[in-house]
Amino acid sequence: MSPLDDHKAVEISWGPDNRIEALIQIDNDTSRVFTPDFTLPPLFLGSILDGTMIEYRPVPYDQISQEIRTAFLLSEDSRFFSSPALDLRGIGRAFFRDIQAHRFKEGGSTITQQVVKILFLNRRKSLGRKFEEAIFAVRMASILTPQEIFELYLNNIDLGGFGTERIIGVEAASLRYFGRHARDLGWKEAATLEALNRAPTYYSPFLHPRRTKRLRDRILTLLYRHRILNQKQWSLLMKQPLGLIEPKGLFHPIGPYFLDDLARQERQIIRPAVPSSFQTTMDPLLQEQADRIVPAILKRLEGYLPPKIRRSHPDSLQAALVVMNPRTGEIRALVGGRDFASSPLDRATRSRRQPASLFKIVPYLTALSPQGSSPPKATLATALPNTPLHLFLGRKRWTPKNNEYDSEKTVLLYKALARSMNLPVLHLTESLDKQSMVDTARKLGLDTPGPTRVPMSYPLGVVAETPLQMATAYSRIANGGFAVTPTLLSPPNEMGMAMPERLFSPEAVFLLWSGLHLVVEEGTASVFMNTTPGREAWAAKTGTANQGRDAWFVALSSQEVVLAWVGFDDDTPTFRFGSQLALPLVSSLLTWQGGTFPSPPSPPAEIMMTSVDEKTGLRGDPSCGPSLVLPFLAGTEPSESCTKTMPQSPENPILHFFRQYF
Repeated sequence: MSPLDDHKAVEISWGPDNRIEALIQIDNDTSRVFTPDFTLPPLFLGSILDGTMIEYRPVPYDQISQEIRTAFLLSEDSRFFSSPALDLRGIGRAFFRDIQAHRFKEGGSTITQQVVKILFLNRRKSLGRKFEEAIFAVRMASILTPQEIFELYLNNIDLGGFGTERIIGVEAASLRYFGRHARDLGWKEAATLEALNRAPTYYSPFLHPRRTKRLRDRILTLLYRHRILNQKQWSLLMKQPLGLIEPKGLFHPIGPYFLDDLARQERQIIRPAVPSSFQTTMDPLLQEQADRIVPAILKRLEGYLPPKIRRSHPDSLQAALVVMNPRTGEIRALVGGRDFASSPLDRATRSRRQPASLFKIVPYLTALSPQGSSPPKATLATALPNTPLHLFLGRKRWTPKNNEYDSEKTVLLYKALARSMNLPVLHLTESLDKQSMVDTARKLGLDTPGPTRVPMSYPLGVVAETPLQMATAYSRIANGGFAVTPTLLSPPNEMGMAMPERLFSPEAVFLLWSGLHLVVEEGTASVFMNTTPGREAWAAKTGTANQGRDAWFVALSSQEVVLAWVGFDDDTPTFRFGSQLALPLVSSLLTWQGGTFPSPPSPPAEIMMTSVDEKTGLRGDPSCGPSLVLPFLAGTEPSESCTKTMPQSPENPILHFFRQYF
């Protein structure tokens, strides 16, 4: 007897360690009961044929109802079992009708010929192909029994589709249209499937139900005329509706962008001699939620765009969302757009966009990493210039600015990172070796020109990358600096897997992660801190391309990286920031996940935690003002106390004006 027998379950929910927790009441006492650990069976997501996702569930002949078999035989080839290869009478009749119509109007093909056409030949109509079809049919009929051929036919015919994938075979169609197995269908459903077999798109029951019902009724009448149905059965069936189940959600499979990307990779992933199955990395519940929130939140965000954009822009706002396990590279969820049926372009893997400030991890990681035996170029407390720059691109003058005006002449590195400031990182880049920056970008998995072709705006993320590339780059930070490759397939055997290559020192990665965590605490993603559970375990980065053409947000922990991009396909400006457009997607998904989150990463042995003054970056002292604790690579922590510095007199306002604009 189970613990729940004879008792009233008050509440059932997920408890610690992903176990099901039941809150039960026994008399006047309440107690908690946890189920033993268990594993749910894999969820069937579909099949891949020639690089295309299809709904395909082949079943044995005896698992197909007699009603289906009879309806298809009577409509398609009533003499099949007596003449399985070729029907000379049917061919002759079709030949004369084609001559009268001056085109290929009627085929006269047997079920065997149709199987040959489906499995081996193209659909182009010609005399040569018909002759080839006949030879194959005779050969097939000499090898297989009529029942085996008919089974192939019923399992491989195209029976329509809705939105994203084709439905192949009577079993898949029975489940999709009627919610029952093919063995359980009656005359009404069998006649509907045969109607679909005539023209799957034209007679789509969800798109054209009246048209489908008219043909279904003609097929039922054919069954009546052949005395397969009696008067009472026929009259009753003719009055009944199609009997379809609710289509909402059924014909839009979970993760259509995920599955489409998997299908395109299928030829490189697996080429078996016989059909084979494999397991994806998708988390179905998480993927389903991601599929839901992207269109819902985009619709809401469009209301926040400038009125001029809302009135004049013909297209909808688009998005990409990637959820990745940073330790294994497994993609747990992937959304490539607002709606796959209307726009199947996978923006997560195929659209190249300017990553903007998300790319700033490249110069910062380069500056925080030791160069051989030399110490790093900077620490989180390094004071960086925040003065205007006047650069020339050919004959054109370029004057980069921060997104928000800041009068401070210097700013500490951690603050420049947290507030996503442009001028300090450009000044920092001037002290870095270009080859080192290029090497860092390539180790992160990003596309980059060579050191001699790096533009001056390089640190600001002007080199286009895909959202998946950016998610991979941040995964290599989240996992402590190891190489990781994104994958849609679970490894067949996790035992004996090679240790991934270390790309960056653990100390440098921890320093960068700490700076990115301050983005959540006090920087451009501080709103993320107020809306996301377990926020102490997260680091983050916002990104906004020129005039909001690309809006980005990425959140990372040791167990998960979630990245979102939002924008228009044609680069129309949104005049909004990544924290306004992309952050809500990530925050909504993480809030839905809830649960427990990992602890922040522990500092490596070579990292020293030191209190520093917030203004100067020197050792903190109560007499100086506010201070905070920052990590430092041993030997790089500040040794001088802030009490030894003299306060600087404010700059003359007139001089400040000329410094800013001239």
